[in-house]
Amino acid sequence: MLEKAEKYQKAFERLEEEDPNYLMTIREEAKEDGDDIHEVAWGMDDVEWEKIRIFSKFLKIFYDATMRFSGANYVTSNSFFLELMSIHDTIDLEYEKDSYLLRKMAENMKTKFEKYWENFDNMNHLLYVRLVLDPRYKMRYLEYYFGTLYENQKAVDMAERVKAVLVDLYNTYSQNQVGSSSASAAAQAQGQKPSGSMEGDNSSVVDAKAMRMMGFKKRLSNFDSSNTKSEVDNYLLESCEDVFDDNFDILAWWKVNSPRNRVLSRVA
Repeated sequence: MLEKAEKYQKAFERLEEEDPNYLMTIREEAKEDGDDIHEVAWGMDDVEWEKIRIFSKFLKIFYDATMRFSGANYVTSNSFFLELMSIHDTIDLEYEKDSYLLRKMAENMKTKFEKYWENFDNMNHLLYVRLVLDPRYKMRYLEYYFGTLYENQKAVDMAERVKAVLVDLYNTYSQNQVGSSSASAAAQAQGQKPSGSMEGDNSSVVDAKAMRMMGFKKRLSNFDSSNTKSEVDNYLLESCEDVFDDNFDILAWWKVNSPRNRVLSRVA
């Protein structure tokens, strides 16, 4: 509304000059002389138009964040932390400026922001994990941003805590996948019937073979996990995607890359 009004500054000024009824249509009430209420005509001078331009620029960051979170045709969870930090940085920048108008407004906003978001330690760490699972940022962005907020060791500790949450998620999904695969293999083995044999004669042999294969696959899984990097490590070591436009489809990226990130893609 402010942006649209600013474009018509000249029109409003002409109305003040040529239409005596215009100021009366936008009159406001003011208390004067005790309890008597008088209607006061209100117009816009150059100072107030400049305030509109200042407010429009400052409030746009909140408008953009609201529009971003209100989207229905794309993923929004991975952008939450980025938008939150943009608001944080904008408030801090305006708080340090010389303009009394913006500094006072930013001071009130800063107080309310810190009431809800000041303690980054106590934030839900899944907010960070969502950003890490964005292949354009991964851990590198969190490490960079934590480095601007905390001293070196604190920043490192925060990054490690976020990675630990991601690893825990990965391990949980990995165990579920191994369990479901083993159960499927056992069920398939029980359904097999060698030709020329009676079902009652070979059932114990099939069960024993299935159990032996399950044990072997588990051994292979443990061996591979102890001697090779996990999907999480490989994902974090790879370069970030250098695509920062609104057309980037994060779900499509994970679908294309799911064959080499079978478990992590399910987490994402």
